[in-house]
Amino acid sequence: MKIGLLTDTGNICYNSINYFINCIEKELNYLGVQTQKIPEIDDNILSQRWDALIGINHFLPSIKTEDGIFCMDFFGCPMFEILVDPPYFHHPTVESHADNLYLIVLDQGHAEYCQTFYAPFKGVETAYLLGPVTNYKKYSDREIDVLFMGTYSDIAETKQSISGFCKEKWANPFFDQLIDIRLEYPELTTFQSMMLLQSKNNIHFSNDDLKVVMNTFGTCSDFYVRGYYRKKLITTLVDSGINIHIAGAGWEKLYPTCPHNLVLEGSVSFDQTAALSANAKISLNIMPWRNGIHDRILTSMMNGSICVTNSSTYIDTHFQNNNEIILFDLKKMEILPCKINKLLDNPDLAEKIARAGRRKVLDNYSWQLFVHKYILEPLLH
Repeated sequence: MKIGLLTDTGNICYNSINYFINCIEKELNYLGVQTQKIPEIDDNILSQRWDALIGINHFLPSIKTEDGIFCMDFFGCPMFEILVDPPYFHHPTVESHADNLYLIVLDQGHAEYCQTFYAPFKGVETAYLLGPVTNYKKYSDREIDVLFMGTYSDIAETKQSISGFCKEKWANPFFDQLIDIRLEYPELTTFQSMMLLQSKNNIHFSNDDLKVVMNTFGTCSDFYVRGYYRKKLITTLVDSGINIHIAGAGWEKLYPTCPHNLVLEGSVSFDQTAALSANAKISLNIMPWRNGIHDRILTSMMNGSICVTNSSTYIDTHFQNNNEIILFDLKKMEILPCKINKLLDNPDLAEKIARAGRRKVLDNYSWQLFVHKYILEPLLH
């Protein structure tokens, strides 16, 4: 069996995509599967025989030759496309060529969205991704009280970007209403918020128009809401005096001069996140969706850091609050400093939670399980 692995030639998301691809390749090779990295599609690659292709956020399904033929038709093999973002981010990719595509998403709502609005895929599965793990460091020896990993995007800049995507007069008021709904009802998914907005305004988009609206307004609203809550999370804890380290780009816009209890690490390669997590007592997270789990959660937990996050239906089902993980409500952010200080002031309790969370992840999540369930099982059956 020969599987091609489509690699990312840039440094998207701190090089996380290539990290994930490398982990998948390692497990495939361990099982005796021949693999080859494919940094670009050329005549040599197209002329070879492949049993499958694997890509992450890859644009191959939408690529056509000069003759207008999909490149996927030349390969003539199944492709596994892993989307680390919601599918409406990648509308042209999932819209263009789905008949030989296994889609792997990170949220059950994303799977349902694809099954509702796009042509049938070979399969659609909801999965998870994992970051790096390193040697366990005793909880009391960890030097970082609270760690947050993620980029900061200014919400004003995100709002301005709408004008670049849509020149219609209704665009900005429409986006403002969508944001109002999303902030008032944070428990709703992006799609549910869009449907509520249509209902409130007696708007009825066709399915084809709705996919385009979701691609533009849904995507921008996700970036807006992410920036809004990340800013609120960090400023709430910094203002309360809690010591915080942040690894990610853009935060100097919010804090051109750091207060005494804030350390900005700047951009950190994905490979380095294990060392940070293993040196942190607490890792903060805000879920970007409502029915799945993010690799930040699993990475922090398997490195022995307590994950403090808002919830999702997946988290509620698979993890025990206050035993393996600590959950907070986005609408009650003001009580979060109290939760954090309780953990910092009770190291025995904190270490118990950290160990339970680490064991839960190590026992139930691995790249070996991922490759067996989401790649080889559908390919061999």
